[in-house]
Amino acid sequence: MNNKYLRYLCLFCCFVFPHLSLADSIFGQGVWPGFQYPPENESVYGMRLSPGWAENKEMIGVDLAWVGHSTTSNFSGMAFSGGFNINEGTSTIFAFQFAGLFNKNKGPSTVVGFQVAGGANINQGASKVFGLQFAAVNEAPKTNIYGLQAGFYGHAGNIYGGQVGFYSKAESLIGLQYGIYSQAKEVYGVQFGLVSLAETTGGIQFGFTSRAQNVYFVQGGIYNHAENVYGMQGGLYNEAKNVYGLQLGWINVTENLHGIQFGVLNFVRKGTIKFLPILNVGF
Repeated sequence: MNNKYLRYLCLFCCFVFPHLSLADSIFGQGVWPGFQYPPENESVYGMRLSPGWAENKEMIGVDLAWVGHSTTSNFSGMAFSGGFNINEGTSTIFAFQFAGLFNKNKGPSTVVGFQVAGGANINQGASKVFGLQFAAVNEAPKTNIYGLQAGFYGHAGNIYGGQVGFYSKAESLIGLQYGIYSQAKEVYGVQFGLVSLAETTGGIQFGFTSRAQNVYFVQGGIYNHAENVYGMQGGLYNEAKNVYGLQLGWINVTENLHGIQFGVLNFVRKGTIKFLPILNVGF
């Protein structure tokens, strides 16, 4: 081999596998912890291909297993498993982390691509997902989603994009939250569900039952309740402590009105005129 190409190869290996030592391997496999190569206390920098389950200290590269793989220190790369992927330390996922049953990342993790499981995605540390997180259960209360979280049950920290599921819960959301039960501390965009709950909504909140502390723009549904409405509250029954804008429904109730009530029955508990049908105006 030409000496120039040999030097390039050496530099490439030093860059890609900077931690590689004689005790480590570029290939690993296993049937069960204890029946594997290399041993659990050693690392794999390259590919781990197992018909069963293998556990190593660190894994950087491509991880493929029929049953499952686990690391105790650090994982970086892509993982595909028929059963599970478990990372005890930090993990950086490129392209995908797929498991037939579950993915579990205990330490801080970053997913760039897809995190998909037939059962559950569990991110316990402060993590980020850039792309898609999909599973029947997504339990990631400290995870920021930049893309979409979808499944039967979804729990995330901050979502910039969308959250879709039967039960959807987030600290804050910029985009769309959709579910039979939707809950967030702050929503800037659209929150839609049979039950929609938020502390602050800056956009549209809609549900059979919609509740919020502060509504900035629109709250709609059959039953609506808010502390403060800055915009419009529209539904069959609307109730708010303070309205700065419009209440539109069959029954409208507020303590203080600074705008218009339009409905069959309009109540202003602290108003000079406490009841008027059809139309009521307050300043």
